[in-house]
Amino acid sequence: MTYRYFVETIKAALGKSNAYKDEPVSYRVSYGLFLLAFILFTALMLICGFSLAGAVLMPITAFLFWIANTRVWGTTGTYIQSAEGGVALYRLLMWPKAPEPPTGEFMMAGTWSGWHVNTPVEGNAGSFLSSFCAYRLASLTGVNSRSVFKILLAVQATLPIPFMIGALWVFYTFGGGRVVYHPLSYSAPVSRFANPDNWNRIPGTEPWAHIFFMGMIMTGIVALLHARFVWFPFEPIGFLMAFSDASLFFGMWLPAVIAWVLKTITLRVGGSRLYEDYGIPVAAGFVVGFVTIAFIGGLIGIYRFFIPF
Repeated sequence: MTYRYFVETIKAALGKSNAYKDEPVSYRVSYGLFLLAFILFTALMLICGFSLAGAVLMPITAFLFWIANTRVWGTTGTYIQSAEGGVALYRLLMWPKAPEPPTGEFMMAGTWSGWHVNTPVEGNAGSFLSSFCAYRLASLTGVNSRSVFKILLAVQATLPIPFMIGALWVFYTFGGGRVVYHPLSYSAPVSRFANPDNWNRIPGTEPWAHIFFMGMIMTGIVALLHARFVWFPFEPIGFLMAFSDASLFFGMWLPAVIAWVLKTITLRVGGSRLYEDYGIPVAAGFVVGFVTIAFIGGLIGIYRFFIPF
């Protein structure tokens, strides 16, 4: 289904299909913006000192990891923290083993690829998740998607400059050690992602390429079976989450099992009516309450940063 969707969007961009006419902009414009962003990203990497191959791999890495992670997040409500996994394409195509001595391009590739794919608060990830959230909320509330697109475009074009100015002001005014989250003020990304010892063992020690492609094939097979057969119990996103380190890192197995047990009991005892009348509202209330508490706690944390206890 995903493959057919992309084929349809390409046909629409070439003027061979009238599908998806309600999108905020035409697919010709969308693909044009995507190509322009890719060229600018690559050019920036070239200016920083990358070779052409290394410069091209950086936007490809960021896009592939986060377009997949955004789908995972939209389906499950969480994400896979990729971290050192961001070096996968560089290890496959450029440096199977860390060069001795490490070169400047190697250090930049390891540091920035890991930073770009690690968490939603780093690299490009926030723009992926926030954009999809905005379109989803627009769909639920009846807001025109074209208006959402204009707002997102304006924010993406104007926010980076004041953010960097503000970040530098905070670091130089209060000091990096006093900032609660300060990834730009210390060398952990360098020592983690570009560390030769980490590079040679993550995402796997040699030989690991066959395992990499085997995982892709297995996920594809699970996706195909899940789409073709109603009785097939496994879903590709669940397959990824169950066997990723994120499931252990975030402790997702326990809440997932609890949710599954409660849902099963609710459906067995009261059927779909009990589930719809009480199960869904209770679960939604729990989520809303948790987010509300986190929001209030965040505001208090910001206040107490400037005015300590």
